[in-house]
Amino acid sequence: MAPKEIDFGYRSVEQYWIEAVLPSFEEFKLAPDRASAIKASIPAWHILEWLWHERQPSQPLDDFRANILKACPELAWLRDVVEGGKHRVLKRSDVTVKGVLPPWVKVLGAFNTFAFNTMTYGGRVVTGPLSIELDAGTTHSSLMSCLV
Repeated sequence: MAPKEIDFGYRSVEQYWIEAVLPSFEEFKLAPDRASAIKASIPAWHILEWLWHERQPSQPLDDFRANILKACPELAWLRDVVEGGKHRVLKRSDVTVKGVLPPWVKVLGAFNTFAFNTMTYGGRVVTGPLSIELDAGTTHSSLMSCLV
């Protein structure tokens, strides 16, 4: 059966980028939590298919994806987040993402002492970003590193 194109009104990959990918990325930047990370990852990952359809439709999609992933390996992390957010369990042998780690918050009081749920005089709040952990044991502070 031949593929059927569905018209959502996007006329180019650039228009899809502007109207679908960027707004979800902006939402992620405002609320960098797991839910918004998954929501932003979906259109960002799917832009590959838009690029393929518009620029390389004669090349097999799997080959196109493999070439893109070779050029930007971090996109594989994005794929793992998208598919993991949908299925939870992934059976591909090339899955590298172990998990998404929530942002951390540490409250530092005077003289670098821990202040429990309260700000002490001269204290400050230090936060870390949402990050991903890979099977290799490394963490990366920007889930959307290929988009930035």
